[in-house]
This record gives sequence, C-alpha cells and structure tokens, in this order.
Amino acid sequence: MEAVIQESLRLYPPISHFVNRVAARDYEFKGRLIPKGTQVLIPIYQLHKDSEKWPEPEEFRPERFTKENKANVNWTFWQPFGGGPRNCIGMRFALLEIKLALAKLLIKFKLEAGPNTEIGVKSRVFKGNLIQPKNGVKLRAVPLSKQN
Repeated sequence: MEAVIQESLRLYPPISHFVNRVAARDYEFKGRLIPKGTQVLIPIYQLHKDSEKWPEPEEFRPERFTKENKANVNWTFWQPFGGGPRNCIGMRFALLEIKLALAKLLIKFKLEAGPNTEIGVKSRVFKGNLIQPKNGVKLRAVPLSKQN
C-alpha cells in the first residue's frame, strides 16, 4: 500500500511547487548566479516528471518504491511534502490518513473503472499551487460480500 501511495503522490502531487526558499547569500549554481534575497521556486511537478530520475515518468509503477527498490530512489526528486528540515509538518499525519481511508474503503468495497473513468494519462488543471484532475476521478465502489 505504501508503494502505491508514494507512486500516486509522485504522479499526482497535491501541489505543483513550493515558493518558500530565499537565497541567504549569493550562490552560483551550474554557472548561474542566484543573488542573495532571491526567492527560489522548487518545481515539484517537474521533479516528479523528470525522465532522467524517473524512467517512463508518466507510467504508474509502484514497484519504484518497494523495499527492494527504495535504495535506488533519490528522495531529493520525490517532494510531495517538500523536503529537508522544513518539509510539511503534517506529512506523517497525511500519510496515516491516506492509509486509514484506503484500508477502511477497501475492507468494504472493490473499486472498479466506471463508464466515465478516464484511463491512462489524466489531464490536469493547475490552480495556483494546486493540481487537480481536470475531469475528476470517477470510480465505481462495488460492495464486497459479507463473507469478506
């Protein structure tokens, strides 16, 4: 479940970028000067789609985050909650809530594609820092038998 959640957050991070870092001093990066006081934009959506860091970046591949493969992940490029000492204070709570909601849902229902479900790469809408599926997420929740 954790690998599926991490890959889902890579493909569909809740925000597109962070704008909360300011250069404390002049800094040269790859031949370019970032002057002191410059606000630095960290493009999370683009980091998650970088084909050099994520082979086939538009494909849903939870195996990227399995125990066997986690050592190969460069966590600098997985940033749905930011990174470093100032990452999202609510990250652990959010991940716990996601797992709890999925567990409670999957105990009672099987999720299936419905007639209006978009299959494949989803079109997205960027509203400020937020990313949303353009046409929503349409699934059918089929109740499981009482034996389960």
